[in-house]
This record gives sequence, structure tokens and C-alpha cells, in this order.
Amino acid sequence: MELLADRDPEEARGILDPVLKHMMDAVHRYEGTVNQVMGDGIMALFGAPLAHESHAVRACYAALRIQESMAGLSASIQRKHGVPILVRVGLNSGRSGGAVGRQRFAHGLQRGGQTTHLAARMGADGAPGRSRLCGLPARGEGYVQARPIGPVQVAGLSSAVEVYEITAASHRPRAPAGRPKPTA
Repeated sequence: MELLADRDPEEARGILDPVLKHMMDAVHRYEGTVNQVMGDGIMALFGAPLAHESHAVRACYAALRIQESMAGLSASIQRKHGVPILVRVGLNSGRSGGAVGRQRFAHGLQRGGQTTHLAARMGADGAPGRSRLCGLPARGEGYVQARPIGPVQVAGLSSAVEVYEITAASHRPRAPAGRPKPTA
């Protein structure tokens, strides 16, 4: 948001809209649901309202796709507007309890408790241009490569959580039925 603060609102929209579109396209590509657009970011759900056994893998693939598509878009925005765009992505897997209803997007989760709090912290506390997650449900299935960051203390939690940085999709000879093939 600092990049947009001193800009004309139309110019700011011209920078932000393509960024949000690229993020939403990546989420939709892996059958996730964009739940909220929050200023300069989005909140997405995988496995709700459409249940997928591979929701964690799909979320990781979407995160990789976001970072991949931002690289090209950032170069274009840098040339046109003189600002680099680097996106932070945070993921966490778990139940997202909260108020659910029909709103602007298909699945209006307003507060998701610890699951969404941890995902938001992973994004906010991560390095620009990187994707971080708590735990390794997708890596455990062998579809995502991740580098351990180690235990990280997160505001609001009494104990540290294991954090990883998603680095790539694993290349397997054939993805199981119902799972997207790696693009990275």
C-alpha cells in the first residue's frame, strides 16, 4: 500500500487492479474461492465451498502461480509506473470456522479463527516475493518442495509454529487423478 499512497487514485487502481486479477486468476485456476478482497490483497479458500481432497496441494500450486505471474507483471509495472511489485503469500491448512453466508464472493467467511490468523501472519511476516506456510500437508504428499524456516513465534499464540517457504512444485511422472499438474 505504501507504493500507492502518493499516487492519483486512477493511477493506483491501474497498478493494483492487474495485481489483484493475477492473484485471483491463480486461485481460480486451482479451483479455490476468492473469499475477500482486502485493499491490496485477497483471502482465498481451498476445499470450501468445493471440497477437494487435494486442497492443500492446490493452495500451494496457486501460491507458486501467483509468484510466477507476478514476476512478469512486476517488470511491466516497473517500466510503466516505476514501482516494483512483490507479493507475499501466506498459507495454512485447517478448519476455518466462522460466519458463512452469501456475500460478494461465493463463500463469505468473515473470521476464521486460528487457521486464517496463521495464514495471514505467514503472508504479513514473510519476505516480499515469497510464499510461506505453517506445517507441510502438501509437501508430505510429495507434490510441493519447501525449505524449512524453523519455528516462528506468532503473535497471539503461546508456542512457536513450524514455518516453511514454498520453493517449487515437485515433478512426478504423473499427477494422481483430481490433482493439477505442477506448472513450476
